[in-house]
Amino acid sequence: LTCYNDFNRTITCVWNSTYVSDHADTVCTIHAKKDTGLYRYSTSCNLEPVDVSRPTLKNCSLVFKHDWTFMTSDVLSINLSCKPVNESLHIYYKPACHVKLNPPPKPDINSTTISWFLQVSKRRSISCYSSQLQWKEEDQSWSDPSVRKNQRERDCSYTVELNEDLLIQGERYEARVRVQAKVNGVMSTWSDWSPIASWESPVGRTKPTLDVAGVAFGIVACVAVFALFLAVIRADKTTWIYMVKRIRGPPLPNPAKSFLQDVNFQV
Repeated sequence: LTCYNDFNRTITCVWNSTYVSDHADTVCTIHAKKDTGLYRYSTSCNLEPVDVSRPTLKNCSLVFKHDWTFMTSDVLSINLSCKPVNESLHIYYKPACHVKLNPPPKPDINSTTISWFLQVSKRRSISCYSSQLQWKEEDQSWSDPSVRKNQRERDCSYTVELNEDLLIQGERYEARVRVQAKVNGVMSTWSDWSPIASWESPVGRTKPTLDVAGVAFGIVACVAVFALFLAVIRADKTTWIYMVKRIRGPPLPNPAKSFLQDVNFQV
């Protein structure tokens, strides 16, 4: 069982249910509660398959009643139980040690400036975040090692200025961003990537142009020469044979027919 949370009011859990997946009528439920201290809370959810192709992998989200439910010192009791099979699991869970923020919305692009904002409003316990921006040409793959990255560590600014020298005027680009909480007492992983923003760069280096006229002239010339060659072959086979002989040169003499074969060279 793996659970992460937005450090607000939602815990998302994923469970690999290899054993119980063989029982179609099985219902598995997760109960989470904090039953110590002055502020107590609880909720539950039923696990559902992530998709039909992976029936053993199930997930659900524990959504609590109030915003900013979790505190850095909170420890929850999480119980997983399945009916009618006798399958159960119990763990203690500290939300501050398993934070995964919601992805930011699509970045905003204005010429060479890329900016974004958080999906949720800032709270007192997390004031600053690390951000990672990726941008590339539209026809590139995100897995391409040459995809460009800009990362800001423990920065409260969510704006990046691109270098014009790295852009080509008129070329189309794409950008995406993700965030991570960076604050003492909180352990966070990167969020999922934001939706992709695309744009056509109005600035940058001049796009290389192809000499269309020169290429066309070369193609026409090659076609004309080849056509003339075929015409000569079809029009006069004798001429073609003569041309081949001229290229190959005169045949080598046959020694058996030489007048020197009967001459005695002994003195």
